[in-house]
Amino acid sequence: MTHYDVVIIGSGAGGGTLARHLAPSGKKILILERGDWLPREQPNWSAHDVFVDNRYVSADTWYDGRGTPHTEQLHTIERWTRLDLGRMENKVTIDDPGAYSKPFVVTINATQTPGDEVMEYICAAGNYYGQGTLPGK
Repeated sequence: MTHYDVVIIGSGAGGGTLARHLAPSGKKILILERGDWLPREQPNWSAHDVFVDNRYVSADTWYDGRGTPHTEQLHTIERWTRLDLGRMENKVTIDDPGAYSKPFVVTINATQTPGDEVMEYICAAGNYYGQGTLPGK
């Protein structure tokens, strides 16, 4: 049996970024993918085919770490507002007719305490707004 120091599920934006940052560490890294590699064909390079026609969207219902469902019909809108120095508001509209009867809004407030250092944020899947982020260099 092969031993790995780190196992990353999916090499999307978060998994690929994490793997890139861990690569120089010398750790043995395994990246697991859900499906097969994408063939080199024109539709795989077309932004319209991939993002508008949803070439690779799964019909599965997915659940986040808290058990909240979402489907391929999910559409989110984030609106960031700077309320004043050190305070921001993020209003997220969740619209997923496959999982919910009507859209709803979640409001997240961020406050910076005087003297706090603003840390570099690396988008890595599953880090839930800063928990477990990698520190900047």
